Amino acid sequence: MAKKIHQILSSDPESSEAEVEQPVHKSKKPHDIKNTMSKATNPENLKEDPHEEYLVVARAITHCIDLWCDVDKVIRIRLLIEQDIAMMNGELEDDEIMRQVREDCLSELSDESRSHYMRSYRKLLQMAPGLKPIINNPKRSTELSSITGKVCLTTYIHVYAHICSLLTYYR
Repeated sequence: MAKKIHQILSSDPESSEAEVEQPVHKSKKPHDIKNTMSKATNPENLKEDPHEEYLVVARAITHCIDLWCDVDKVIRIRLLIEQDIAMMNGELEDDEIMRQVREDCLSELSDESRSHYMRSYRKLLQMAPGLKPIINNPKRSTELSSITGKVCLTTYIHVYAHICSLLTYYR
């Protein structure tokens, strides 16, 4: 509903032309800050999922590090490489079976692949430093599995959605 705003255009108060009606438009949608905030920056959504920051990192990983980065594999390979280095330095003693499993996994990787996994791990920790205490604590392995599962799912959904949109474009 329009409001009437009266303006005095002339100094003569008896003039009928002195009053002018001007409508004032109201917004139909209430302007609320909550409506303008994105899901990632909304503090209420961050409370719902404590791993939201890692999902944001997952999207950044596909753009910055590697399109097909498997975060779980990056973390596992990095742990195997560190265990292998500690074993060579005499800081870690493993039984024969564990050593053989580690050597079998690492023998399939070239030096270039190893450096790629280590570089990906360092960049992952730069983007999500909160992951380091979770990775280093074996008691939190369930939480780590949950996080990496969400991260991989988010990453792959994002990548597949992008690829599918490109495929429909070229048809």
